[in-house]
Amino acid sequence: MNNFIKFEKNTVQSSIPARFEIIADYFSDRQAVKSQNHALTYRELNHLANQLAHAILEQRSQGEEPIILLCDHDVFVMIGILGILKTGKAYVPLNPNTPLIKLTQILVHIEPSLIVTDNKNLSLAQQLSQDSKKILNINQIDTSYCQNNLGLDISPTTLFSIYYTSGSTGQPKGVMRDHRMMLHRTYLETNNYSVNANDCIAQLTSSAFSASTTRIFSALLNGGTLCLGNVVEGGLSWLSTWLIKEKITVLSLPVMLFQQWLETLTLEDKFPYIRYLKPGGEFYQKNVEKARKHLSDNCFLVQELSSTEISGATQFIIDNKREITGNIVPVGYALEDKEIFLLDEKREKIGFNEVGEIAVKSRYLALGYWRNPELTQQKFLPSPDGSDERIYLTGDLGRMQPDGCLEWLGRKDFMVKIRGYRVEPSEVEGELLAINGIEQAVVVAVQDSTGEQHLAAYIVPSKTEVPEIKTIRTWLKERLSSYLIPSKFIFLEYLPTNLNGKIDRSKLPPIDWHRPELSNPFVSPTTSLESEILAIWKSVLPLERIGINDNFIELGGNSIQAMQIMARVLDALGINLSPSILLESSTVAIMSTKILQYQAEMITDGELEAILAELEQDSDPIFVG
Repeated sequence: MNNFIKFEKNTVQSSIPARFEIIADYFSDRQAVKSQNHALTYRELNHLANQLAHAILEQRSQGEEPIILLCDHDVFVMIGILGILKTGKAYVPLNPNTPLIKLTQILVHIEPSLIVTDNKNLSLAQQLSQDSKKILNINQIDTSYCQNNLGLDISPTTLFSIYYTSGSTGQPKGVMRDHRMMLHRTYLETNNYSVNANDCIAQLTSSAFSASTTRIFSALLNGGTLCLGNVVEGGLSWLSTWLIKEKITVLSLPVMLFQQWLETLTLEDKFPYIRYLKPGGEFYQKNVEKARKHLSDNCFLVQELSSTEISGATQFIIDNKREITGNIVPVGYALEDKEIFLLDEKREKIGFNEVGEIAVKSRYLALGYWRNPELTQQKFLPSPDGSDERIYLTGDLGRMQPDGCLEWLGRKDFMVKIRGYRVEPSEVEGELLAINGIEQAVVVAVQDSTGEQHLAAYIVPSKTEVPEIKTIRTWLKERLSSYLIPSKFIFLEYLPTNLNGKIDRSKLPPIDWHRPELSNPFVSPTTSLESEILAIWKSVLPLERIGINDNFIELGGNSIQAMQIMARVLDALGINLSPSILLESSTVAIMSTKILQYQAEMITDGELEAILAELEQDSDPIFVG
C-alpha cells in the first residue's frame, strides 16, 4: 500500500471532511489516533464521527453555527472535532481545566445551542449549560445512528473553528478560521516535511490550543497516527520513554518544555525516530547544539512565525549541517502564498535591516474575531490591489535581512510569552483590579537567574485594605489559566510614571528572589531527606530561601518547574513521581512523607534476591509468573 497520498494544491479548495474521508477509506485499518487507554483505526474513527454527526443534525438543522466541544485529552475529542466538522458546523474547543469563570465567559460570548462532551466532563457541561443548552455525550451516542458519510457539500470558506486567545481587555477573543485556511496549512506541512502514513505525530497539548490543529490534521489528513500524551501527568522522564515507545517521528513542544526536556537528557539518550522537531517559540543556538546530540543526523529543527490568526507564515529549517551564526534563531523565510513585509508607525513599508511591525499578506488568514468587528477591522486590512488577499498586522516587531530572512524582535505592545504561551499582561491586570483592596496594578515579564521568563505583578493597595497574597492567588486561580498567574507580587505606594503621566515600566523596582511573604512561618528541614528535596527545589525555583512547609504554587511554581523537580528527584533518589503531586498544593515536608511511604512499599533488588533464594530451598516447586 502506498503510504503517501498526494496533498495537491487544489485540495485546499475542498473541505476537511472531504479529505479525511478519502484518507479513512484508503487507510481504513491503520491506527488513526491513540492515547494511554484507547486507540481507534481510521475506519472506527470515521464511523464514530459519522454517528456523532447524525446525532448533531437530529438536534440542530443544517447550517453554519458554533458548537462547544468540551472533552478530555483523549481519542474522544477527535471524534468530536470530526463529527462537528462533518455537519458543516464549527467546533469551539474548551479545555476542561480552564477556570469555570473563564469557561462561562466564553459560553456567554459564543451563545451556543449545543455542547458536545464526554463522560468525564458531563457534569461540567451540565453546570455550564444551565439547562438552556442541549448536551450530546460522545460516550453515550446511540449506536443505531448511521455510520455512513453524510455527503454534505461543505464550502472551503465555511467556518471550521473558533479558538480563544488571550485578549488585551481581559475579555474572550475568539479567532475564526475556515476550512481553506486549515487545509492550506496542512498542504504546506505535508509537502514541506513529507508527512505520510508512516508518521507518528505527538500531540502533547490540549486541543483547546490552536497550535494543536497543525498536528491533528497533519496526521489525520495524511494517514498518520496521532499519539496523545500528557506530559504534565507523566513528567519529563516519562516523555523521553514515551517518545521511544511510540516511535514518534514528528514532535512539537512549547519552547520552555523543549528547553527543560533537553536539560534532563544524558549522553545516552537518543531519539532515532524523530524526523523533525518544532519548538513552539523563540529558541537559541545553544538549544540547537544540545538537541543535535540526541537526534539523528537526518532530523531537523523548525523555527517559524505563527499565530492563531495567520497559522504559519515563515519557516527556518535547521538541518544537521546548518550553522547558526548568532545566538537567536531567525524565524526564516516566507512560506508559499504568504508575503511578509515590515511597516513603520505610519503603516508604510520599510527596507532591509530596519525594525518595523511584521505584516502578513495572504488569502489564507483567519476570518476575523467572533462578534468583534471593530477589532477585526483594526487588525485585518484589505489588500491595496483589490484582490481577495488581506493583510494582518501581527503586533510583532521584526527586521528583514537582505536575503529575505526575517528576525523576530519581540512584541510591539506589552504582550509576552510565558512558558511558550502568548500572554497579554493587561488581561491579568484586569483581574487584579477587580479584587477588593487593589487600586492600581501593572504586570510585566521578568527574568530569573536561570533566564526563564515569569510574570510579576506590581500592586498599589488601597489605604484602607491590603489583600493577602494568598487571597490574590486564589482569585486569579479561579479565573485564569495557570501560566497567567504571576510568580511574584510586589506592593508599592505608587507606580512610577513618565513625564506624560503614563506608567514607566522601566522604573519599576527589581525583583527580590528571596522567599515571598507567606501566611505560614519559615521552617528549616529536620531530616536529611527534607534537606535533599529542598536542595532540588532550590535548584529549580529562583528563590534563595524556602521552608519545608512552603506551598509550591504559592512560591510561584509552575507545571514546567514541577516536571524539572520530579526529573531531578528521579535522578537523585531513583523514584519516579508524577509532577501533579506538586501541582496539588504540595510542600517539601509532604513530598518527603510521600517518598518515605513509596520507599517503604518498594521491594529492593537485594530483598527480592533474598526472597527468591529462600523460596528455592523449599521442597515444593514455586512458579513465579
